[in-house]
Amino acid sequence: MITKEVLTLVLYTPMPPELIWATESNETMTLQEVEHQGVTLIVQPTGMNTGRIVQIKSTDPYVFLKQEYQPGRTIFFGPELELKGDATGALGSTPF
Repeated sequence: MITKEVLTLVLYTPMPPELIWATESNETMTLQEVEHQGVTLIVQPTGMNTGRIVQIKSTDPYVFLKQEYQPGRTIFFGPELELKGDATGALGSTPF
């Protein structure tokens, strides 16, 4: 009788799986830095005046606990949001 031993790998990381096991691609993702009520966010535009939060840029740990700033949530680009450029500091796109 032949038995196989199965090993389980546990990877503890804050990075999403699609970044860990990503393959090289020619696609680029446009990211913009937006300030909302004093909180700087990295946002991927998804449509007219809307965007998906990709990252929170803050040193205040309480900002990360707020539901409205959680990555993956869609926000509205209204007059209260200040557009600061893209994640690289200039208008354009960031390759991923």
